[in-house]
Amino acid sequence: MCLDCGLRPGDEPAATPEQVIDGSLVLLRQMMDMDVALLTQIASDREIVRHAAGEWPGADLSAAEVPLEDTFCQRMLSGEIGNIVPDVAAEPAVRDLDFPRRLGVQSYIGVPIHGSRSRLYVLCCLATKTHPELGPRDVRVLEGFVRSLLDQLELPAPAPS
Repeated sequence: MCLDCGLRPGDEPAATPEQVIDGSLVLLRQMMDMDVALLTQIASDREIVRHAAGEWPGADLSAAEVPLEDTFCQRMLSGEIGNIVPDVAAEPAVRDLDFPRRLGVQSYIGVPIHGSRSRLYVLCCLATKTHPELGPRDVRVLEGFVRSLLDQLELPAPAPS
């Protein structure tokens, strides 16, 4: 037995919550055929990316922190839009969002996550192309990922950067 980690030869170390979340986002992004999958936290008047999978041309979204009023997620949480925006240019309720427009976001899908410690998160995906095929089934896929991630989110929030 290893005195440092307590594992016996042949034992697999348990995945950390961060590894579980990161692996889930990689899988979600691939399943949804989107450029990035994000787990964000809503904190006061900001949306803060806590985990990200994928790459966005010309931007590092893994460290993004955006004013909440400039996000799809805020519009979804307030009921101004549904969970899916398959074509951003065709949706009047989001055309005025500066940050997504500068990034070139063409489609969005997201679902809220209400943690038991009164934290509010959003699991979402963004793409550089439109996705007219997105529908209720895709929202249910995200909701399934939410159920699998709830235990991982009940840990203390990471310290701000």
